[in-house]
Order: sequence, then C-alpha cells, then structure tokens
Amino acid sequence: VRWYAQYARDFLAIKCPETLDDLPEFDKTCMNVFSNHTEIIVYIGLGVHDLRMELGERYDIVQPEIDRVLNHFFMARIGMRFLMQHYLDSRENKEGFSGIIQEQMNP
Repeated sequence: VRWYAQYARDFLAIKCPETLDDLPEFDKTCMNVFSNHTEIIVYIGLGVHDLRMELGERYDIVQPEIDRVLNHFFMARIGMRFLMQHYLDSRENKEGFSGIIQEQMNP
C-alpha cells in the first residue's frame, strides 16, 4: 500500500501535461511506476502464504475477505498497468499498432 501511495504522490507532484514539453516528466513518472510494480506479486504471495501458516485452519474463516480484497487490488493493478503500458507504447508510434492494441488483429 505504501508503494501505491508513493506512486500517487509522485503523479500529484508533477505538472499535468498540457503541452508536448510537459510530456517527458509525465513519461518518466509513468515508466518509473510501470517498471517498479513487478515485485509486488511476489510480496503479496509471500504475505498470503505467511498468513495461511500463521492462522492454520482458521484461515478458511478470513479467506473470502482476503480473496475479495486481493481481487479488487489486482483488478485495479491490471487496469492501471494496461493504461500506462498503452500510453507509453502509443508514444512510440509503432507501425500497425495504436498503443498496445494491434490494429489488424484476428482473435
């Protein structure tokens, strides 16, 4: 939670981009947040494992609430990472893509 609070403070500390000259600082902040999020999954997994070991059979009582919180957290994380990756990739103007979306995709 502290990491995410710090990332929010990082975005609040920079100027909202209004011109092309404002984009490098915003891009840098996006890249920092995007690249620093990779280890969070491991830490959450270790935390859940430790909690399961500590509570033993009592874990079953709290598991629905933990699952609810983790589902909410990971859905928000996926959405945030999707939007940041899409924004960052859209800055590269890659042929055949709009950000991370392939224009001529055939599922």
